[in-house]
Amino acid sequence: MVPEGGHPTAREIEDQLQRMLASDRFRLADKQSEFLAFVVKRALGGKKSPGHIIAKELFPDTVCKTADGQLRIVGNHVRQTANNLRRTLVKYQAEEGREDPIVISLPEPHGDRTVKLAEGEAYTPQFAYNSIHPVTTELTLGNHFHRHQLIGEEKIALRHFAKALAICPEHIDAAIGVTEACCALRAWGQKVDDEFGPVLDKAVDVLDADSLRGSKYWRVHAAIANLFWHMEMPINQVAEHFEQAKALDRIRTESHQPYLLFLLHSGRVEEALRLSKRSFEAHQDDSRACIPYLGALMAAKRYTCASCTNKSAASKGYRRDGNAFCY
Repeated sequence: MVPEGGHPTAREIEDQLQRMLASDRFRLADKQSEFLAFVVKRALGGKKSPGHIIAKELFPDTVCKTADGQLRIVGNHVRQTANNLRRTLVKYQAEEGREDPIVISLPEPHGDRTVKLAEGEAYTPQFAYNSIHPVTTELTLGNHFHRHQLIGEEKIALRHFAKALAICPEHIDAAIGVTEACCALRAWGQKVDDEFGPVLDKAVDVLDADSLRGSKYWRVHAAIANLFWHMEMPINQVAEHFEQAKALDRIRTESHQPYLLFLLHSGRVEEALRLSKRSFEAHQDDSRACIPYLGALMAAKRYTCASCTNKSAASKGYRRDGNAFCY
């Protein structure tokens, strides 16, 4: 199946598949190429690939019916081809594909032969961004500066996210990074440089397209909601996207700072207080979690508790930069 979050989009995977099939290594391995194309296309369609489905498509001569009408597969052509394909994928990624943006792989069989993967899992490909590709470096740097939640470093984060999106124009996490960084800067009263206007437009297009395809990644919907909130769109539209994010991953959404701040500023103070306190207590080593909690405490007029929480965050080395607490 196509993993969500930090993983390639369908278009990027399709481009990578064509890149691989056009290589000499795969052009000289017809059956492996057919196998790879078949299982990748099924995965992009949300389907797993059990051995009997592959056999019927690629090795029809090995499929027959028993006297009681059951399908029977003769030989182990599917398993052999899959094993050969795994080795070919490893060689391709180590050599001509080492700088490709996407890595396509098949799950490795368990070392204990008595342990079998669920039906269809063994032949359903996995997709990931290449860890040595420049986009990964830019995203890593962007996330490093973004998590600090300081105005100056948020601007640096935005530049790295923008570079990642320029390298991979369909990259979901790069689009989310650009959107979140721009929203954070606007929340702090900072003007986003004009040069990033087209970048934000591109990021929004990527997120909108993924949402319309029925994205199962909660951060896509949360990022759209966050953007809508800062664009002062109708509150019901903001809430709708946050609800979609919650439906996909309630725990992460309810500890997501933009969601907690949305609750706070939309008048749902008690809910914001309950959830932000839970998030703060679950992330004692991360003083950033105190931001929405402090806001909720102040809104609830619990000033003594807010003062203690603020001192606790400061003791952990949290640096407030300008309007870092002002949303």
